[in-house]
Amino acid sequence: MATIQFNPGLSWDNLPPSKVRRVIDLAEVVKGLKRIASDWQEVSREEGIPLVQLQASVGLLLEDICDVLQLDQADRAAVLGNNLVQ
Repeated sequence: MATIQFNPGLSWDNLPPSKVRRVIDLAEVVKGLKRIASDWQEVSREEGIPLVQLQASVGLLLEDICDVLQLDQADRAAVLGNNLVQ
């Protein structure tokens, strides 16, 4: 059996907290963001105004981005604030 050696002062009982990292496929993120852009471009065409002049809810846009990034409720609350996370 292999021996596990810790840095001085560390043991199984006092390991530092670890950070959980999720892997999100960048191609899926790009695809989702393209879908959001396409949806907003369609609205701008329907309204007959350029996309840069379109007025819309930033909260809804951020919610769409949170969906693309597959954020959990805690991360959504950090991004959107508790008022928008419901």
